[in-house]
Amino acid sequence: MPIAKYKREKRDGKDLYYTYEKTGLYLPNGKVEYKKLRSATIAGLDRKVREYRENAAFGVEPTSITVDEWYIRYFESYKSGCRPSTKNFYESLYNNHIKEKIGKMRLSQVREFNCQKILNDMSADYSIKTVTSVRTLLFSLFDKAVKNKLIVVSPASSLTTAGNPVKNCRALTLEERKKYLKTAETHPFGDFALFLYFFGLRRGEALALTRDDIGKNELTINKQFTYADNNQPALSPPKTAAGVRKVPIPDKLRKMLDLDSYAPGLLFVDDEGGALSYSQVTDRWNSFIHTALGDDTEITMHYIRHNFCTMLFEKQVDLLTAKELMGHEDVETTLKIYTHYTESLKKKSENKILKIG
Repeated sequence: MPIAKYKREKRDGKDLYYTYEKTGLYLPNGKVEYKKLRSATIAGLDRKVREYRENAAFGVEPTSITVDEWYIRYFESYKSGCRPSTKNFYESLYNNHIKEKIGKMRLSQVREFNCQKILNDMSADYSIKTVTSVRTLLFSLFDKAVKNKLIVVSPASSLTTAGNPVKNCRALTLEERKKYLKTAETHPFGDFALFLYFFGLRRGEALALTRDDIGKNELTINKQFTYADNNQPALSPPKTAAGVRKVPIPDKLRKMLDLDSYAPGLLFVDDEGGALSYSQVTDRWNSFIHTALGDDTEITMHYIRHNFCTMLFEKQVDLLTAKELMGHEDVETTLKIYTHYTESLKKKSENKILKIG
């Protein structure tokens, strides 16, 4: 039996069932306001009436807002004050993993299995860290929808995650360092590779460097390029306040590069003198690293940053100084690299012990 007595009408040439439900509000003339609900079937209208009454019981306003529309409002309300790099991170997560799957759905239509499928589909190709980040965004997105009385319950409150282990960076081997530096002497993108190597820069920090940042004895890092649309650069402050720093210029770099020869403006530019796009940087870096270490190398720009920190420890630079030179926000990040370094030393020592006698 239907929940209520329904009527029928023709709408756009179709036979529909309809009924009216109280909204709990009143019209300007003092009369009770009603909401008209329609469906092509009695079962469908039963479902709409049940959902409408359930929402009304929890004080939820019926809405047709989609996930895409809510994400825009959510971001403006709760994330507008975040750093450009953080904003890019959230938008990348949403656009790459959520938008195509549920973006066009109404908030009220999204069920737990829709959200869980997003995470399940990611598990084979992405690290557990990335999958967890998407889960966190889904949780926050729908939790705020509940708090704003747009939906009764969140479909993302109990999601589970799986994914590939996070791949740990490593320092370059002595042989890799030799090949890297030798290639940098002749490759067109060699000077960029040397700045990464000798200053431990993040990609965006290196790309934003100008001639004015090169001092007599140190390099100043106080800005970075981010890639909001994953291609064109946008200038912003460093990732954190700790990212603003000065790093001494090593003697070996001075022997390899004439730092006084750079023209005013950006150090690394495209053929027209403008800032490099994401794709241009990627292509040039791949050309360099594959020339240096082969097509099957796993070394990325972030490995080179890890390598710089390891070289600091090899030269017995203390932990707090290394933290400042790396631009790490907290010492725990630096300590992880130090721990990796000391474990590597221990393993080498153990191998030597095995050969005693």
